Amino acid sequence: MITVNMHEAKTRLSQLVKAVEERGEIVILQRAGKPVAEIQPYTVPAAQPVRRLVADPTSKGKG
Repeated sequence: MITVNMHEAKTRLSQLVKAVEERGEIVILQRAGKPVAEIQPYTVPAAQPVRRLVADPTSKGKG
């Protein structure tokens, strides 16, 4: 895990992203010594099934 303040992160953003990409590092961004954000490797979410709306057979809609 890498911890950096906001100023350093702005200066070294390319290096930090490279560490995340190549080594799987997690970067914690701090402001005034307090963690405020995290940069971590992106994982593609698993495919979600498509849910379709189905009319409620008990409703008395128009039509």
